[in-house]
Amino acid sequence: MIDVGANVGFYTVLFAKNLNSGKVLAIEPTLNAVQRLYKNIHLNNVMEKVILFKGAVSDYIGTAKIKTINGREEYSTLGHWEHPSIKSENFTTYGINVSTIDDLVSKYSLDPGFMKIDVEGLEYLVLNGSKTTLENKRPVILSELSDYLLKQNGSSSVEVIRFIESFNYTVTDAESPEIGPELKEFTNILCVPKELGLE
Repeated sequence: MIDVGANVGFYTVLFAKNLNSGKVLAIEPTLNAVQRLYKNIHLNNVMEKVILFKGAVSDYIGTAKIKTINGREEYSTLGHWEHPSIKSENFTTYGINVSTIDDLVSKYSLDPGFMKIDVEGLEYLVLNGSKTTLENKRPVILSELSDYLLKQNGSSSVEVIRFIESFNYTVTDAESPEIGPELKEFTNILCVPKELGLE
């Protein structure tokens, strides 16, 4: 399992405690959240089940500057500082390492069955760096989707949905399956490979 934007480890610990085999790749770029993530992994006795990547993922390998607010790392971003909850707050910036999902999957010999993505409007870049994984590993994906945040960073909900669908996935609004996810400003999408035959 891959947790992109692991923050303090809610999903990482949940995944690790429910795995019979394999690992959780927890990806978190912010220094304070990484410290709390590491502590939570340790306190929950899942250290041996977690690979921690202290950096961000995108569609390139290199470095970047991240913007973050101390104590509110869940709103950190490599992109434009546009989330309405923190738009007027002061942030700090520092350098971080950047990789791709495809590179990390190859590096750690992973076979992910599930991927969670929460990256404040940069979901398209994460997915664009995951093409080989989507094509060959076929993980189920749960991702935040905000047309507002995506548009601030040069993408859109429609672009993200069409990209995932191009890999033969079914994309559904995880909160309101009866409506199209591109119709909501903020939501979460569940993306399932069509060959699984799940409705």
